[in-house]
Amino acid sequence: MDRVASNTHGQVLAGVGGTPAGETSLGIITLPAGGPWTISGAFAQCVPATCTPAEIAGGHVRIASPSGDIAPNPAPLKIPSGYAPSQLGATAPTQACPLSIYPLDLIAAGKSTLEFFGTNDVALTVAPQWLVGIIYGLEMVDQKPAHWYDQVRANNIGAAAAAIGTITLSEGATEIVSITCIIAQSGVLTAAEELIGYISLSSDDLKIQPLQLPFSSAIGAGLGVTVGNPAYIAPVPIACSIPVQGGARIDVVCDLNTAITGAASCKVIIGYR
Repeated sequence: MDRVASNTHGQVLAGVGGTPAGETSLGIITLPAGGPWTISGAFAQCVPATCTPAEIAGGHVRIASPSGDIAPNPAPLKIPSGYAPSQLGATAPTQACPLSIYPLDLIAAGKSTLEFFGTNDVALTVAPQWLVGIIYGLEMVDQKPAHWYDQVRANNIGAAAAAIGTITLSEGATEIVSITCIIAQSGVLTAAEELIGYISLSSDDLKIQPLQLPFSSAIGAGLGVTVGNPAYIAPVPIACSIPVQGGARIDVVCDLNTAITGAASCKVIIGYR
């Protein structure tokens, strides 16, 4: 299948930010050749790597265009990252940073570049972990209902790409219409360990790359004797339009920002017609 047939792509930047109040460059995303691409959404998740009393973690991400070939010029373009509110005392539970994808309508040329700047509202003792990125394709995508849903799940503890599994689509499949990614602690909670990262999807049957997508929620690190997790992780389906062949196999890989002690449950749900 030709690359242009896939109308949903995603790319992310994942890693540590800065400690001062204000901006830190998180890196540059370079879009593939071809296009023109319609950037339909941007997202930012920020979680504390070590929860420090009386410090709020989070702020916003500013997105700039070093290549200058995005229309209209994305300035100003500042999207919030969510917040981990300040804590008091020697212990603190983990906190969730839910995914919010902010709708955009930007046209980018092939090989356009976007630079992301993570902004702390206040100075932090320990630099937070970030995940930022964009959703784009050849045109805007509307959410469609699915005929089938299938999923794959596995545990992961490493800060490196780890296979989650393979989903084989029904022989009647013609289009992937949503992808949902969920992460949650399934092992022992450990202080100063966060759950944040992303999912990559690929296929030997289809040419869908790049397709890197965020989890529905990132989890900030707790402090001290960590006894509490966020009570509920709400799934966030990401609308897609990816034409597929019946029986195609989709390989799913998870990549965490940092290694963890207790296993994280990583689950990906694909909705298709």
